[in-house]
Amino acid sequence: MQAASPWRALFSAPYRRQTALAIALSLAQQLSGSNAVFLYSSSIFRGAGVEDDRVGTLLVCLCSLLPTLVSGVVAARFGNRKMLLAGHAGMLVCALGMTLALSVASSGLSIGFTALYITSYALSLGPLVFVVVPTLFPDALRATGTALCLAVNWAGTLLVGTSYPFVAAALGDLGFLPFMASLAVSGAFFAVSLPETATLSSTEIQALFHVPRERRGSATVA
Repeated sequence: MQAASPWRALFSAPYRRQTALAIALSLAQQLSGSNAVFLYSSSIFRGAGVEDDRVGTLLVCLCSLLPTLVSGVVAARFGNRKMLLAGHAGMLVCALGMTLALSVASSGLSIGFTALYITSYALSLGPLVFVVVPTLFPDALRATGTALCLAVNWAGTLLVGTSYPFVAAALGDLGFLPFMASLAVSGAFFAVSLPETATLSSTEIQALFHVPRERRGSATVA
């Protein structure tokens, strides 16, 4: 009897939940609005009154590089799940601050909140999605599942990169409102559905997804 295709197996009953969660993480990373900042930082800062385009580029690069270097140490201390949820909360607050800064054309506030937004991303959704997603799949499906999620991730990059200029033109100073909504929804979803996997083996992680529903809550907050 021929073995099932790994692509079909990803969406079979034993692995459907893991696949959905991994896809949600990959999409959440992009729908957080990070690439809107990376790709359009110059125009965002210009709207807040910053004249020199190099300021935005330098700020984004520094706030991406330095926190990413320590993200592994921080995640090892607090856990991947807690860092992802904290990152969602931090980015949501900072996106609100960026929106307020744009509405009053305050360059100082804009720079400050954008720096904190990128720092929150670089400590959480930026690197940790690529750490957590592969661990959600069993060994036999890890390569295929990770490839699927990378494709979803790139599709999200394309969506945000091509649509943000139109969203910003339509919403003006509220251009980050869709990203705030996405952060709120995905943060609530992961608070309920994402278990901590940092200290678990592949077998233990798979077991988490097959425990009775009433026991999942205790595993999630461990």
